[in-house]
Amino acid sequence: MPGTDRCQARMVLLLTGKKVSLLIRKHKMTIEQLAFRLGSSMKRVRQIRESGLTDPLAVRDWIQAITGVDPGPIAEKFRISNRQEEGSCCFCGYPL
Repeated sequence: MPGTDRCQARMVLLLTGKKVSLLIRKHKMTIEQLAFRLGSSMKRVRQIRESGLTDPLAVRDWIQAITGVDPGPIAEKFRISNRQEEGSCCFCGYPL
């Protein structure tokens, strides 16, 4: 299917404190390990566990630090300027 490489996975743009805590538990990370991976303090990790993250770049960094897997690039606007760039929607299959 053409165009599927542009939408490999949905990138999370917002990470709530609860979701951060769940990811940390799921991947058996400690606050100390996560702080080390992020180059941050344990106090900052605890703050984010309470308040969450809203910056897409920070969300991407935190997901990578917690899971150990690169989540891929942040989605960007894309204008189709010729027929060869056309694809289909990853979710509904409708041509773009």
